[in-house]
Amino acid sequence: MNSPRVIKELYIGIGISALAFLILGCFLMRPYWIYALALVIGSVCACFQAYSIYETLDITLDLAPKKAKGFAMVRSIIRLLICMGLMIGGILIHWVAFVGVTIGLLTLKISAFLNPLISKRMNKIDGVDDTLDIEQK
Repeated sequence: MNSPRVIKELYIGIGISALAFLILGCFLMRPYWIYALALVIGSVCACFQAYSIYETLDITLDLAPKKAKGFAMVRSIIRLLICMGLMIGGILIHWVAFVGVTIGLLTLKISAFLNPLISKRMNKIDGVDDTLDIEQK
């Protein structure tokens, strides 16, 4: 899976936020192992969602506008149904599992908010100058 840098940054953000919620859940959730497993499953699903969104956008750019709209809609519905299935499964197992899966799925959203910070840090690590080259007169 050859992903662009933005997807890798999202994966890092998902991992960081999932780890933060895992540590927080240590103190608040009982039984902890159900919460931890559900959080990991939700976070892995969030990673697959991020890649699926990237792949969908990549494919739709090569399609005709009408066909691209239908393709993107179908892929979006599939992602939504997978999320709903995980959440319903969490409800059926235990309320703690539902909370864990839901938070795990939300790590993608949190990762998107953390992305500018992560991108800046990765630019420093890679030695990339992220300032704009604008000449001032």
